[in-house]
Amino acid sequence: MAEDLTRHVSSAVFGNKHRLELLLALFAAGEGGVCVKDLADSRGAPTSVFRPPLAALMAAGLVRRLPTLGHNRRVLYAFTDVRAWTGLRRLVHDLDSRISAHRAGGGTES
Repeated sequence: MAEDLTRHVSSAVFGNKHRLELLLALFAAGEGGVCVKDLADSRGAPTSVFRPPLAALMAAGLVRRLPTLGHNRRVLYAFTDVRAWTGLRRLVHDLDSRISAHRAGGGTES
């Protein structure tokens, strides 16, 4: 499965096999935020697997819950405005590029 390599790398780098998927979704969503249920559904995983890494990012003040608009029941999360994200964004992008290259047959060479 395509997620297996991403989850393996995530576990090795971040200590949680779903954190990289969460970070990629947060970066892709930008200020609009990401709905954890939508992320879980798109990954074929239960929502609960994303809760611990999300809670850790929120406790560190790195991610915030966005205000709910109207009667919308979807809960969205986005990065806070923290300079640390510049370096992390680069790391996450590089890991994703490496995983994509490996899937395309590029192996794990540097």
